[in-house]
Amino acid sequence: MHNSKLEKISNLEIYLLVGFSASGKSTIAKHLSNYGFGVIESGDIVRQFLIQNDWKKSTSEFHEYMKKTQGNTYLFADINSEIIRLATIGVKKIVILGIRTYELFELLIKTYNIKHSIFIESEIQSRFQRYIKSQNNRIGETVLNLSDFGEQDKLHCKWGLKKIKNKCNHIITNDNTINNFVKSFSIKFNVPYG
Repeated sequence: MHNSKLEKISNLEIYLLVGFSASGKSTIAKHLSNYGFGVIESGDIVRQFLIQNDWKKSTSEFHEYMKKTQGNTYLFADINSEIIRLATIGVKKIVILGIRTYELFELLIKTYNIKHSIFIESEIQSRFQRYIKSQNNRIGETVLNLSDFGEQDKLHCKWGLKKIKNKCNHIITNDNTINNFVKSFSIKFNVPYG
């Protein structure tokens, strides 16, 4: 890698946003993208793979398959490539969201010396309502009821999401009012709001 690329990467400010499905990660990422942040959504990487490979099973089954065949850090190469691409075009701040395995979380923290790891908490009922509203355009999603949604949470905990929460250096709560949530996030992390 060229020295100019290394310099650009070493000067990046990277935020990791983690939390259970529909906790508000995409809401914050969309807000930050309006202020020049590059956004890397691991779910988008997965959905692209599902489309390209005509995957007919659920995304959870995909994750289980990939973890068994390639290990818990299987998304790292794609995320790393996107970080390099964004740095090369001059992006100085990046937000990465949707990390579900502790090993990938830890690898990203160590590789990029990430100082902002943020876990977003939100009640399951609120998250499920947001999930249902956003599910229309998703590929590979099979959650149809609150009970299944709770089972998905348990699976994410098995993958390491609770461990990730314990290692995050910030925990914020999404109280289900979008404007207040985005505003409180912006104030806490000194990013634009308006």
